[in-house]
Amino acid sequence: TKDDVQFSYERVRKFAEAQLKNYGQDFEVELSPGLFAGQKLIPVNSVGCYVPGGRYNNIASAVMSITTAKVAGVKNVIAASPPKDENGANPIIIYTANLCGADVIMNIGGIGAIGAFAYGCFGNPEVDMIVGPGNQYVAEAKKELYGEVGIDSFAGPSEILIIADSNANISWIVADLFSQAEHDILAQSILISPDKDLLKKVEKHILEELPKQERKKIIEASLQNFGLLIHSKDIDEAIKISNDLAPEHLQMSIENSEDYLDKIENAGAIFLGEYTPEVFGDYCAGTNHVLPTVGTAKFSSPL
Repeated sequence: TKDDVQFSYERVRKFAEAQLKNYGQDFEVELSPGLFAGQKLIPVNSVGCYVPGGRYNNIASAVMSITTAKVAGVKNVIAASPPKDENGANPIIIYTANLCGADVIMNIGGIGAIGAFAYGCFGNPEVDMIVGPGNQYVAEAKKELYGEVGIDSFAGPSEILIIADSNANISWIVADLFSQAEHDILAQSILISPDKDLLKKVEKHILEELPKQERKKIIEASLQNFGLLIHSKDIDEAIKISNDLAPEHLQMSIENSEDYLDKIENAGAIFLGEYTPEVFGDYCAGTNHVLPTVGTAKFSSPL
């Protein structure tokens, strides 16, 4: 029996090692003389991509979800976005969805769009997977349908966690905190630093800049409800706290930030150095902004 277990263990381990080595690729490996096993990556057949467009036109979400699906080889990509008026969804979202390769664009939003994806409304096929961010109603609809269809993640409100040292630019940090706080009153903006004086300066600058912001009511509510300024013993402790929180966006506004990269265990996206603001990743740097939130970066990845 021990020999049988050993045989099984060696085959499974060897195949798992081949999967790791050939991540994202088809392959075949000979596990024992005459015993071949392989991997074939098969695209999802049909995907629904939700593009928020209620309060703000989330053009970037069309780019992130539709483009990714088409590159993966999905045969049927259906986009949906809320109608802005009697003519349908915002023209720039329709333009973007078309540019990125959507096969169908539905002018419908919210839980209606999620249901239409899953049950094949308006003559469209039922999708196999639903992706893209949305409000709490969209998130709940996706959660309830999980099992009937696949989903990208159980997405919560947007988050940013900044780790800053004594040399960080105060005004840039505040701008980066505001960039997430303005998303939603439920968004979370966190700053961790071993420099207590820097934390006090940031707090002072927040109070000075807040009245000037176009979305000051949303920012203020977000910061009051979920904003945090955390004083850590050192940068290593700051990273430990971050790993426990597993933020959607982790911004390393510290010198020689690359030296700390191997210590980061849990984060949706990592932005190295203060010249790499999180907003670039949200819109145009190239990485995907459909990211794990509310601690799910401990076990899941970007789209």
